[in-house]
Amino acid sequence: MHKIIRQAVLVFLFLFLAAVNHGCVKSAIMPEDVQAQNLYIKALNAIQEEKMISALARIDLVTSHGHYPMRAVIILKRPCYLRLEILSPLGSPYYFLAATPDNISIFDPSQSKYYEGRPTAENLSRFLPGAFRIEEVVMVLSGAFPMMVNDDVSFKGHEEFNHFFVEVESLIGGSQVVEFGENNRLLKFAQKNHNGQEVYNVQYGEYEKENVPGSIVVTLADGITSMRVKYYEFKIEENNDLSVFNLPVPEGVKTILLN
Repeated sequence: MHKIIRQAVLVFLFLFLAAVNHGCVKSAIMPEDVQAQNLYIKALNAIQEEKMISALARIDLVTSHGHYPMRAVIILKRPCYLRLEILSPLGSPYYFLAATPDNISIFDPSQSKYYEGRPTAENLSRFLPGAFRIEEVVMVLSGAFPMMVNDDVSFKGHEEFNHFFVEVESLIGGSQVVEFGENNRLLKFAQKNHNGQEVYNVQYGEYEKENVPGSIVVTLADGITSMRVKYYEFKIEENNDLSVFNLPVPEGVKTILLN
């Protein structure tokens, strides 16, 4: 009798452990997926929030209306501080944009107009190509990409032709694909919507110092609109003075409030 009970217990334990092990195999995190998550986070944290980026840049904007080359001064601080000054051929600024987490200000001296409002994607789209949140603009221009905005995401990684691809999918919709090359340098980022259609992509290249790309190309889904940013005199320094991101109203200029 005791022998039968012992055998029954052993059979039960065997079946239980087999079931547990089977479940673990199905839900286990693959090494490639761990590497994918680590690379994703490392790329996001390449430049810490206490650092400020300032650079002279050549911007080539292409839209359905034409090609617009320009030079600009760009100052960035993660996660969402931006100052952009478009320069004339003589080097003096003739267009100003400043953004913080709470405010966006634009001054166009040629029209004597000053705009101010919340830094929403809708407001930004009036002055920059595409409908981007300020966090997206700052992260992309600082050589990274925007993080998925919710916690319910999954990571998958795979290697192809010596490049490593990270696929990040949100359980509530939307996904990203990030491509890394030699020395885990960020090469390409693609943002997709809830239907899996690409919204825009970013290509990174011409790495020089600080492991930050010297060239960034943003291409929208229409296949026409694109913006290439080529950095010169690139500088990264620790700076917590945010006053540069405040754009005061010029004397005698009326403020136009944005929605």
